Amino acid sequence: AIAIPFFFKDKIIAKAKEEISKQINAKVDFKDIDLSLLKNIRNFPNIALGIEDLTIIGIAPFEGDTLLNIGDTKASLDLMSVIKGSDYKVEQIELSDATINAIINKDGFANWNILKPSSDTTKASPFKLALNKLVLDNISLNYDDLQSGNSIKIENLQHTGKGDFSSAILDYVSNTNIDKLSIKKGIVTYLKDAKITLDNKLNIDQKNNKYSFKDTKLSLNDLGLLFNGSVQLPDSTKTEMDVNFRADKTTFKSLLSLIPAIYTKDFDDLKSSGNLEFNGSAKGALQGNSYPAFALNLKVDNGKFQYPKLPTAVTDVFIDAHIKNPGGSLDNTLVDVPDLRLKMANEP
Repeated sequence: AIAIPFFFKDKIIAKAKEEISKQINAKVDFKDIDLSLLKNIRNFPNIALGIEDLTIIGIAPFEGDTLLNIGDTKASLDLMSVIKGSDYKVEQIELSDATINAIINKDGFANWNILKPSSDTTKASPFKLALNKLVLDNISLNYDDLQSGNSIKIENLQHTGKGDFSSAILDYVSNTNIDKLSIKKGIVTYLKDAKITLDNKLNIDQKNNKYSFKDTKLSLNDLGLLFNGSVQLPDSTKTEMDVNFRADKTTFKSLLSLIPAIYTKDFDDLKSSGNLEFNGSAKGALQGNSYPAFALNLKVDNGKFQYPKLPTAVTDVFIDAHIKNPGGSLDNTLVDVPDLRLKMANEP
C-alpha cells in the first residue's frame, strides 16, 4: 500500500503536465504533488492525488496576472484505471483556499480564454469524471469587466455536490453557501455583501446539454426563491430556457433584505410588517440581441418598517409593479407600475 503509489507518481505527473501543455496558453505551476493509498483509506483501493499551491498565471495581454490560485487540490483516482493507463477515472475532487481573478480588459479580451484551439474534436480526454463527491471550500472570485464597468465579488464560497458524470444523464445534488456576494454596474450597487444559499437537484442531460431543476431554493439574504424549469444549450450561440420562480416567503421584510442600505448588521432588529408577492418567468431563446419572453411581478400590501433607534417608521407601503416582454428585442419591454406609494413620518 505504501509502495504502489510511487510506481505511478511519475506517470501521472507526466500525463498531467502533458495534458496541461496541450490545452492551456498560460503559465501553470504547482509546489508539490502527493500520491498515496493510505491517505485515501476510506475509499481504498482508490489513489489520493494531492496538489499544493496550484497557480495559473496569464501571458500577454495579461502578462503576470494571476488567474487562479488553489492552496490545496485533492482528487480520488480509481486504482485500476491508473494501472491500465488509458482513461484515468476521477471519483472525488476537493478544492480548498482558492482565488479566481476573472478580468475582461478595455479591449474586450478575457483572461480566462486560455484554452488552445483543438484541431481534433473527436479525441476523448484521458480523464473521466465519475464524481462521488465534489467539495469546494473557501473559494473567492473577483470578476471585473473593465469594458462595461460590471463587477462581481464572491467571498468564502462553500459547495458540496454528488453526481456520476460518466453517465449520459445524471442527477447532480448540491448545496452552496456564499458568505458575501457583491454585484455592481458602474456606480450602482445591486447587491452588497449579500449572503447566498442554494439547495439544488439538477438533472443533467450531457448529450443534449440540458439542465432541468425542480423546487431549487435560492436564498438572497432573507429572501427565498423557488425555481422550476430547464435550460438547454443547443450550441455555443443559443440558450433555450423555460424557467419560473416565486418567493417562498410572503413577508415584506424579506424584500427589504435586498436593499444594501437597509440590510445592515442591525437588520435582525428591524421591525417590519406587510405582505409580499414576488414571481417571474422566462421562456424562449436567448441568442445575440434576441431575448426570450420574460415577466416579473412584484406586489407589496400595507408594508411597514422601522429601526428601533429611529423615532418614526416608513408606513403604508404599497407597490404593484409588472415587467413583461413577449420576446425578441428589449425594446418590446413594458414596465407597468399602477401603484407605488408610502408614508415617511406620516407624510405621503
